[in-house]
Amino acid sequence: MSKSTKLHVTPTEPVEPPNDPRMLRYCEIYLASVHRDPTACVKEVWPNLTEQSARSKAGQLMRPSHKVGAYLHYMMYEMHRQVLPALAVTEGTVISEIARLAFANVKMLYDENGDMLPIQDLPDDIAAAVQEVTERVVSERGGESVIERKYKLADKSKNLEVLGRYMQLFVDKSETNISVVNSEIERVINAGNEDDSPIPK
Repeated sequence: MSKSTKLHVTPTEPVEPPNDPRMLRYCEIYLASVHRDPTACVKEVWPNLTEQSARSKAGQLMRPSHKVGAYLHYMMYEMHRQVLPALAVTEGTVISEIARLAFANVKMLYDENGDMLPIQDLPDDIAAAVQEVTERVVSERGGESVIERKYKLADKSKNLEVLGRYMQLFVDKSETNISVVNSEIERVINAGNEDDSPIPK
């Protein structure tokens, strides 16, 4: 089987879930998982498998030709088709939000007198970059509370890197026609395709 298996195939009709209870459980865990790590999901359902065997089994399950992979691809397609448009999530809005995090300017946290603004008065661009807010009363002056306020902003360098990679600013100029695959699903599919895989084909 070719290792250039396509992962993203648009389903033309609904796909039924697998009948096998453990395979169905794997699908449930995978769809409910935040990180969607196929190998980790396999180890939850088949805890006695070694790391290598779990990775190989995950690769086989995630093939679009497998009933589990076909069902998961269909469910993911439906989730994106129904949920993302309703939330107005597009490639443009995602990149716009990443740009907000990457170019957040700490000066926007303060007013013209150098006093830190309360959260409700922050401009939208800087408010979008705030990850955490901490407030506490440190003293009382003339019947008024003096509040110490701290803002934790998103990681600027990390988001600049994400944005730069999206814009292909960090690609080695000597590289040509090189596809960088960093998807865990792609990696485990390839592992499952190997001839020496411990899991029977």
